[in-house]
Amino acid sequence: MLLAMLILIAMLVLAFTGRKEWRTFAIGFALAAAFFGVVSKTNPAEIPTQWIWDQLRDHVSRRVFVLDDAIMADSQTLSVTPDGLVRDEEGQPVGGLSGFAPNGGYFSGPDQSLNLPTIHFDYAPTTSTFQQTGRAFWFLLLGYLGGKFAVGFRRYQDNMEAATMQSE
Repeated sequence: MLLAMLILIAMLVLAFTGRKEWRTFAIGFALAAAFFGVVSKTNPAEIPTQWIWDQLRDHVSRRVFVLDDAIMADSQTLSVTPDGLVRDEEGQPVGGLSGFAPNGGYFSGPDQSLNLPTIHFDYAPTTSTFQQTGRAFWFLLLGYLGGKFAVGFRRYQDNMEAATMQSE
């Protein structure tokens, strides 16, 4: 997100100090990116970008099990039984699941009599990291497209002016 903010600041500086197409691109970029930033913060349900980004989640994320706020190294080989026990490849219980499981079920943790640690299910990257990356991606993409549109529209206007002046 810091990179996106630095790019926006650079575009704002160019909007005031740049010349010709550089200035036009910077103004278009800054306006489109700032508009997206405001709308995504105030009314995130109104724009489809988060839904589109979430469609990529299963393809770029991996499911992991978390023990004591650390990702378990063997997350890809662990499985969850219907009663919420997390088992390794050999079928030995390594902990009890607390929270939502990969299949969508909810568990309240291991049976206390088993004396097993509590394990949570999550995604890597985490949901908040994935969403922040998505917002930064869309911020930069829409800013870039806004800049390109501004330059294209300016060229169109310049060509129309030149054609009008030639016909007179």
